[in-house]
Amino acid sequence: MIRIIVFLGSLTAIAAVSTDIYLPAIPNLEESWNEPLTRINLALSGFFVAFCSSILLFGPLSDRFGRKKPLLAGIAIYCIASTLCATATNIEQLVLYRILQGFGAGSASAISLAITKDRFSDDEERGRVLSYIAVIMAIAPMLAPTLGAVILQISEWQMIFISQAVFGLLLWVSVAAMNESLLTRESVNAKEIVSRYFSFFSNSRFFSYSMISSLLMAPMFAYIAASSTIYQETMKLGALQYGFLFAFNALSLMLGNLVYVSLQKKYGDRNLIVLAITIAMIGAVIQFSLSSFQNVATFALPMFLITFGVGIGRAPSVNSALESINKHVGIASSIIVFSNFFIASIAMLIASIDFENRVAVIAIFALCSCTTNALIMLKLLRFRKT
Repeated sequence: MIRIIVFLGSLTAIAAVSTDIYLPAIPNLEESWNEPLTRINLALSGFFVAFCSSILLFGPLSDRFGRKKPLLAGIAIYCIASTLCATATNIEQLVLYRILQGFGAGSASAISLAITKDRFSDDEERGRVLSYIAVIMAIAPMLAPTLGAVILQISEWQMIFISQAVFGLLLWVSVAAMNESLLTRESVNAKEIVSRYFSFFSNSRFFSYSMISSLLMAPMFAYIAASSTIYQETMKLGALQYGFLFAFNALSLMLGNLVYVSLQKKYGDRNLIVLAITIAMIGAVIQFSLSSFQNVATFALPMFLITFGVGIGRAPSVNSALESINKHVGIASSIIVFSNFFIASIAMLIASIDFENRVAVIAIFALCSCTTNALIMLKLLRFRKT
């Protein structure tokens, strides 16, 4: 059990490893290439656009060819692209290689969720597994920026991408050694795949929980895009200090998941989603109220509360979405992960704009996402009673 959870968690964490370890280098790239943050962050948003697009491809491919072969192909692309990123000499090259890297990384995120559904058929057990996987996902952003800052202390930014290539190679070897989890493969053409995608959007329960999980994560990804500039440029902190503060925020994600594991049996997924939305909303209100102060405490502490809510709510919302389907798991997994990261890409892109107060922007994202989630959850609970 532990081995499969670590394996699935590592696959799921590929996006976090690919973005967070690189964040401390953003000011270095701004200075060395004389480019504004909006252009430097095209490497982040480009990664996620390609990442989201490839998710929609690799999901149905995994239903057709099994989970293993598409994973091997996608991670191989990721390794090659990571190496190419280290050779970039300008922002245009870096964006291009990051797009290729994101395309390969999408295979791991989409198919890891499908493997989870394959291996764990019991809803309650799968909920716990998803939460344990999310703990690993939280550890990755805790360690990644600090590791990135350490690398910058002893080497150049190119070594960050070399380390990503090594991580990808380790994943590729693990996938090559795994047993195929899909017992029955589906032979479908492109028209049938499109039809199946649209069929999931008519499943209101599946779609609603997918949106809840996506909107919960929006302020966290806005934080990922803007935190480096907020801490290192606005607040004049060093790369290592930024790494520790980023780890502090990621700690709240891990704690939230551990709280979910401890409360799941007693309160159930739906009640914990309501709790998660409430906690994140409180954090967002506090952060917006204090956003004019622009100091470490008034930013880090409310953001800790917002991310704590995300940690409690993401696993039960994803699990509730998976619980509502029993076929075409690869496509369903693709939709869940795609919606998560598509909304995340929009949040990151907007947070990268040169606003006067980026802390307030992140708080507004959190307020909007929590309000929308509360309305969706209210509708779901009313529908359940009728």
